[in-house]
Amino acid sequence: MRAFNVTETNQAVGATFDANVRLELELKDGTGKTLWQEASVAEANRYGKKFSNENCNEVLSDALLESFGKALNSSAFQDALAGRPLSTVDTTVGATPLTPSDLLSEVRQLMATGMEAETLAEYVSGKTLTRRLSAEDLAAWKEAGITESVLRTALRCPVHEESG
Repeated sequence: MRAFNVTETNQAVGATFDANVRLELELKDGTGKTLWQEASVAEANRYGKKFSNENCNEVLSDALLESFGKALNSSAFQDALAGRPLSTVDTTVGATPLTPSDLLSEVRQLMATGMEAETLAEYVSGKTLTRRLSAEDLAAWKEAGITESVLRTALRCPVHEESG
């Protein structure tokens, strides 16, 4: 699991639980060669009792199940599992990480088309960054009119870790 988050929003009666999960899954053969890898993002929400560990666990479980389901039902996973050649397997998941300013530029372009915040947040959740957002980055994103939900999603983006 790369990241998960559960947010509880208390209401006059009860609470709403929102979960966000990002999994990075990989299928390897007996020699350790990667046959398939994919990042899968899912969200779930549910209404329940305030401060309920049970409701928190349920919504997280729902998001995990959805994320696993998306990944394992993908045609790329099915191809890799069936032993089809790597050329037919989608390995674009490990796309080049973006700097926070490059991701901001992409988000601003999408905003200019009138895209809604929820769609922008989903787009951002699938990205990997070169580093965490700094205070200066956050200020620039806010000044650009990026909504809080998209900002929070960007803060949860995985950061590419250099190996070596």
